Amino acid sequence: MTSHPVPPVRLLLVFPGAPLVRKAVRAGLDVRVVLDREHDVGALPLPEDGVVHVDRAQTPETARIVRKLIAELGATHVLDGEGFPLRVPVPDEQPEGDLFGRELVPGWSREPQESEAHQLVVTTLTVDGMHRVVGITERVEQGSSWTCVFPATLEESATGRVRAVVTSMLDLVGHEFGPAQTRIELTGAEPRVVRSQPCFSIDRISDLIEAATGFDIATEFFRALSGAVLQPPAPRWFAAARLSRLPRPADGNQVSSVLVEGVSPDVVRARLAEAELPPS
Repeated sequence: MTSHPVPPVRLLLVFPGAPLVRKAVRAGLDVRVVLDREHDVGALPLPEDGVVHVDRAQTPETARIVRKLIAELGATHVLDGEGFPLRVPVPDEQPEGDLFGRELVPGWSREPQESEAHQLVVTTLTVDGMHRVVGITERVEQGSSWTCVFPATLEESATGRVRAVVTSMLDLVGHEFGPAQTRIELTGAEPRVVRSQPCFSIDRISDLIEAATGFDIATEFFRALSGAVLQPPAPRWFAAARLSRLPRPADGNQVSSVLVEGVSPDVVRARLAEAELPPS
């Protein structure tokens, strides 16, 4: 039997931060970057010909250059700086269009109903169509703030059902590679997908997973693209974040956050409560 060589991974990152580029380069990937013309390239570990500058405000120009780079470089994977994948086909004559798919299962903006206030967020990494659950986080909304605790405390049977629902959904929508954050309700007989976004993190969840396990989501994803076996992490203790919407009339809402760590869910919740107390 004749073996065929596996084509090398060529990663194109569009408007990434320098830390993300460094993680991809350290993983041994062949990386090219599209940056805004005003972005300083001095901190990037790439040669000059590894960076292409565009006017970020001009979506059609960016789409044209991205399409050209995919053809010329044979880019196999394209992500933006938050992990969102490129829409296929690449938008052309859409001045207001977004190059990247922001939703796998769209949610909607409104105040949550009582049954929706307590949710789970399932973090996955997908490589070559194979999905790995790397964390399940509890998410509880309380008015204009919400709390996330990792890892969520679930019965083994419930954990299995949640994993199955999320990976089946990812198969159904054709998610072939990249991270995803999927919000789940457990109010009915079976878990229900509320929303799924293909990105490295929401609500500081990647920070919680790293604090509790040492697992950096972007780093491990790039290593998996390079051929490493993706091993989901085992939590060593707990991490939690409280996030609050701060109204800013000029440009919408700003979110503030507090992150704590501890040996149990009760400990991290108590530390979050202490962090909110006014100074005596």
